[in-house]
Amino acid sequence: AGDASEFNAEEIKLPPNCVDNEQTRKEFCNYLAEIRLLDNEVGMVYDALEETGELDNTLVIFLGEQGPQMPFGKWTLYHYGTNSAFIARYPKEIKAGTMSDAIVQYEDILPTMIDFAGGEPVEGLDGISCLDVLYGDKAEHRDWAYGIHNNIPEGESYPIRSIQDKRYKLIVNLAPEIDYHCKYMTDPGSSMWKSWLETAKTDEGAQRLVNNFLTRPAIELYDLQEDPWELNNIAGNPEHESRIKTMRAALEAWMTQQGDRGA
Repeated sequence: AGDASEFNAEEIKLPPNCVDNEQTRKEFCNYLAEIRLLDNEVGMVYDALEETGELDNTLVIFLGEQGPQMPFGKWTLYHYGTNSAFIARYPKEIKAGTMSDAIVQYEDILPTMIDFAGGEPVEGLDGISCLDVLYGDKAEHRDWAYGIHNNIPEGESYPIRSIQDKRYKLIVNLAPEIDYHCKYMTDPGSSMWKSWLETAKTDEGAQRLVNNFLTRPAIELYDLQEDPWELNNIAGNPEHESRIKTMRAALEAWMTQQGDRGA
């Protein structure tokens, strides 16, 4: 959807986790066109609220669903796949232009809506209202964010779990002995992925990205501050041994709490 001709494929800036070739640039323009169209549609909702005089009396929350349908994005637990937009507007309580780095998860949205509407917390919901964070009354919300992907029905079973704080992300691949494949991405393969394979025949950097996507170690650790695109797995660094142990224990406790049996 959208008009990709609005964007110049030769001038756009690709993320560093992308193989830079003509096909990738073309498809990235398609992605940008969808974002532009969505932005315009959000504007239409905004205008409708303004026309009815309810704009400033409405809590508007915009959420991104997940990362793009590209390698290292959707259907993975990399930051590119799980980090979502969260933009909120309610001028009576939310100061314009402010930002928060508090950790919030999707399941926190419903309790936030209930809280905003004046309701009582609902027993059994996993989420916690983050209204006080939106209003600037609190700086923190959660210690950890968790991720889960089993790759079903996207392909053969490939269970992945993740946990992160504001700086470090731990990814646990529960079946590292097999390659990761997704029917929308690598098997039979998207046009972008096929272009990556072709470029990788003569480009070492492209080959490295292809290998990293298909073949993953049991443990991955990334410093999101120094390496936001997760290009350097530091799990093997001895100085992070204690951190990995702490994060893995917290992840496994969450899995137990959720009744998640892993692989």
